[in-house]
Amino acid sequence: MKIIVIADDLTGAAEVAGAALRFGLSAEVQVGQICDSSAEVIVVDADSRSLDPATAIARVFELTVQALALRPDVLFKKVDSLLRGPVAAEIAAVRAAGGFQRCLLACGNPRKQRTVVGGKIFVDRVPLHETSFAQDPEHPCTTNDVAELLLNPTAIRIGDVESSGDLLVHARHWHSRRWTSLAAGGAEFFEAVLAVCLKAAEPSWEASWFEAGRLDVIEDMPLVVDGEVLLISGSSMAKCDGWPLVSYQGSQASSSLAGDVCRLLHRHGRAAIRAADIAVGSPESRINILTEIASDVLAHCRPSQVWIEGGRTASKLIRELGYQRMVAVANAGDGIVALRSIDENSPLYVIKPGSYPWVPPASSAIDESAIHETEGQSSRVGVSLGNASGNTLVKYMVLLSMVIGASKTIAAEAQDFAAIASILSEQCIDCHNAETREGTVDLSRFNSVEDIDRDRSLWKTLFDVVEAQQMPLPDSGYELNDQQRESLLSFSRQMLSRPDPNLKAIDPGKPILRRLTRLEYNNTVRDLFGLDYDIFMFPERLPIADKDYFQHGTVVPTVKESNHVGDQRATFATVVETSMREYGQKYDVLLPQLGLPADNRAEHGFANRGDALNFSPLLFEKYLEMAAAIVSSDRLLADSGVLQDLLGIEPPTPKPVANRGTVVPTVSKQSDHDHGGDHRATLQARIDGFLNRAHRRQITDTELQTAVQFVESQINSGQTETPALQRMVQAVLSSPEFLFLSEPIIESAGPVRKLGPYELANRLSYFLWSSMPDKELLSVAKSGSILDAEVLRTQVHRMLAERSHSRELSESFAVQWLRLDQLYSSKPDRKLFKKFYSGPQGKSTLHGPMMIEALLLFETVLAEDRSILDLYDPDFTWLNQQLAKLYGLEDSYRATRATASARGLIADTLDDRTVSKTWIRTPLPDRTRGGVMTMAGPLTLTSLPFRTSPIKRGAWLLETVFNRPPSEPKVAFVLEEAVSEESDGPQIQTVRQLFEKHRSDPNCNSCHSRIDPPGFSLEVFDAMGELRTHDGEQPVDASGTWNDHDFASPAEFKDAIRAGEQELVRGFVEHMLSYALGRQLEHFDMQAVDQIVADTSRDGYRMSDIIEATVLSYPFQHVRNQP
Repeated sequence: MKIIVIADDLTGAAEVAGAALRFGLSAEVQVGQICDSSAEVIVVDADSRSLDPATAIARVFELTVQALALRPDVLFKKVDSLLRGPVAAEIAAVRAAGGFQRCLLACGNPRKQRTVVGGKIFVDRVPLHETSFAQDPEHPCTTNDVAELLLNPTAIRIGDVESSGDLLVHARHWHSRRWTSLAAGGAEFFEAVLAVCLKAAEPSWEASWFEAGRLDVIEDMPLVVDGEVLLISGSSMAKCDGWPLVSYQGSQASSSLAGDVCRLLHRHGRAAIRAADIAVGSPESRINILTEIASDVLAHCRPSQVWIEGGRTASKLIRELGYQRMVAVANAGDGIVALRSIDENSPLYVIKPGSYPWVPPASSAIDESAIHETEGQSSRVGVSLGNASGNTLVKYMVLLSMVIGASKTIAAEAQDFAAIASILSEQCIDCHNAETREGTVDLSRFNSVEDIDRDRSLWKTLFDVVEAQQMPLPDSGYELNDQQRESLLSFSRQMLSRPDPNLKAIDPGKPILRRLTRLEYNNTVRDLFGLDYDIFMFPERLPIADKDYFQHGTVVPTVKESNHVGDQRATFATVVETSMREYGQKYDVLLPQLGLPADNRAEHGFANRGDALNFSPLLFEKYLEMAAAIVSSDRLLADSGVLQDLLGIEPPTPKPVANRGTVVPTVSKQSDHDHGGDHRATLQARIDGFLNRAHRRQITDTELQTAVQFVESQINSGQTETPALQRMVQAVLSSPEFLFLSEPIIESAGPVRKLGPYELANRLSYFLWSSMPDKELLSVAKSGSILDAEVLRTQVHRMLAERSHSRELSESFAVQWLRLDQLYSSKPDRKLFKKFYSGPQGKSTLHGPMMIEALLLFETVLAEDRSILDLYDPDFTWLNQQLAKLYGLEDSYRATRATASARGLIADTLDDRTVSKTWIRTPLPDRTRGGVMTMAGPLTLTSLPFRTSPIKRGAWLLETVFNRPPSEPKVAFVLEEAVSEESDGPQIQTVRQLFEKHRSDPNCNSCHSRIDPPGFSLEVFDAMGELRTHDGEQPVDASGTWNDHDFASPAEFKDAIRAGEQELVRGFVEHMLSYALGRQLEHFDMQAVDQIVADTSRDGYRMSDIIEATVLSYPFQHVRNQP
């Protein structure tokens, strides 16, 4: 532990160093400046007590900066217990340099009968201004009110002090706020701070001194000395009865008096020089004469000990002698400390304040029971200090290892905040203060790191806009240079990664209690019963009738080597054949007449967000209806081996029944069973197996017996076993255990806990498969081995390799990420964009091909484990004949198709219908196309019916690519309508020209400076994604600037964003992590995002690496164990 104390004079510095010795800490007193030292406590004498406030501020501020450079664990301001000197100015200087929001001042020294009661100082129960201290020539006082003595300062909390117990209370209060609050006070408060920080009980110390001849002098204190002793007293109250004294009358030379003192030393072994015996000049000049004489004495003779009384005298003499670093050796009394220069040949300097007596206290022990117990191990270390003969001066045991720091030390954090506060004051506060509150943001209330802790969400917003270079606004007159921006971002990352003060850990996010989404419900029922078709129809589901369009047989069997153990990266298909259906067209499902309402989507999130998944009584009725229909389905009983095993029946003999062209066997629900003695055990085993899968965990014996008793009660009421079991299944499918994913609060766990094995298995399965865990995943959960990182990695790669399941990551995550589920609501004008429509009456559209192109790219990156950067800038795309024609890439498409035909992948000749459903992986001639940004689907999605919308495209890019969605002001909506209306008439201006006036408005420019450049980069594509050179009669202008990179085309815009590729990766990782967690990301997730980005950079941000790092991340594996 490193502790630094800034004192106002040398005796105060020595007193604090003595306190450190009594706690077993090494201590060093430094004079005038601070330098690094091996000592655990560094105390610097600022010599500021007699300075004017302005000079004191300058000196103390500089010393504080020097102190913070050493990154101490504790920074303490030692002040005079009677508040003499510019105390408020010194505290203000430390607060300013260290960034402390406030100061806790406890100036009382109760052992010396100096107390503070009701904010007023008393000495021996007498008000300060009625004592002799009121007549101090340098610091007279007319009041004992602390606030008045400090000239009514701000941000200083004054602590009443009547006992050492009060000091401990204040120390504990400070310790709980140590990141933002400065501790200031006398030596006894410093002792209390040490006691709390070290969790130490400090016993009485022995007042024994050196054992050679005794000198019964100086107020009858039996001090023991060895050798010659020089006493130098600057105190006006000094009593030196029995000491040989030298008086100064104003006419002698100091060298002459020095000779007299040396002779007295040699003759008597002791001599004294007092300021009180200097009869001329002001108090200041008397101190100057006194130290001049003492310096001459020490230049001619070398006493073994020099006793100095009075802080001003000690400071001036030590400086006069040129000492800068002195080691604290021992305590001679309460506030009486022996120092020696780091040059061991120097005399021993015994120093005390002028107002302290030369007597020890009766006791200085701190009650151990009063110390606040805190977490952390403690050890006892014996420390013995003494003279060369080994005589013990101090013996005691001290508790160590108190956990003081969090991620940074107090002072370093405060120093960092001070630098950031300066940037905010210079660049931000003029607009974002308590009065102006532009954007409803007030940054002036962030006065400390504690304020950041109270509102980290707003600070995260500050991080986002600074990182995105949205603030300060262009042309605002304010601008962050590169160093300021990086400092602000780096500091923000540190602050937002700090442990939550209440949780004592990084917040992993609140526990999840959410219902299954409609897709998850469908998939879970499907997999629970082992079906290969949907339970009900999804009109918006991928418009491909052949759900096995990613069959293994379509994958070219080429395997690349991998760095992942047991992982093989297959090259994805060259040709894929699909059979598409139009939006809303019916397809084969279990229950064609039933369904569940669509899930609500978070505005900037996914459908699996718990806060968006409401659960109403009406929806519960739907689930009850669905469960009844499922269990009564003859087709389910015919197709589900799981249900047959549960019911204990053989697969029925099929009897053809017409049902939408599907052969469905009829079955009997009556079955005969052996009701012998083992039947109940057999029934119980069947129910146990089913419930474990349905509940997605190991059920309890109580749950099992409840289910068995339910079935038996149905049988006892006259039902046969099969319908009784079906009733149980119906109850299970509508139960909370089935319909909800939950991570319950566990009473015996702490505020943050790690997920249990079944919780982790479910979170993983619903992330990758949008469905329940399979048999193997439940097995590793049951054994607990899933909690092992290597086992978890193996499961991740196994599950990704299961193409029939992992395609859900495409159809759920990718569709929602790219907003393709909204594509069908985009309908380009039929007259202007005729290529979009085909077939009889133009009922066939390009919606389906546009969606398939995007998902085939995502699936290729996933299957081949490519870098996710290939989602934005690949050298290929997937085309069928329709898209090839739209893109003007028919030659490339035909050439690639011919190559595929030559390899036998497709037939030599294809009819029109076959051509439309045949997808060829086609190389791109240049980078105008390629990636999700330049695909027809997103381009159509972000356009208006009549024309393009740079605003919608720019906003889509910011949200989808960078996960930095802009606000959507109403003025933008009005402008879009105006543009749409104007497009009906003669077109004089381009879309870009129409928006220039709007963008020039300072109120709008803050958002549009970020939205418009990416939107304009795509202006070479029309409203259905076809390449163009003109917008009406005007040439298209696709130029702009992004992060200081100029561009004039989509390819150059890709170069601009690839220059800052971590922004791309961070945006994708944030989307992926949000989807995996089923919640919106919060400020406390930033550390996890940073870690995922860093961990996956080594191999170029491969898809599997990002998925694996997401699963291994802290928030994925932990949960807050409280609401």
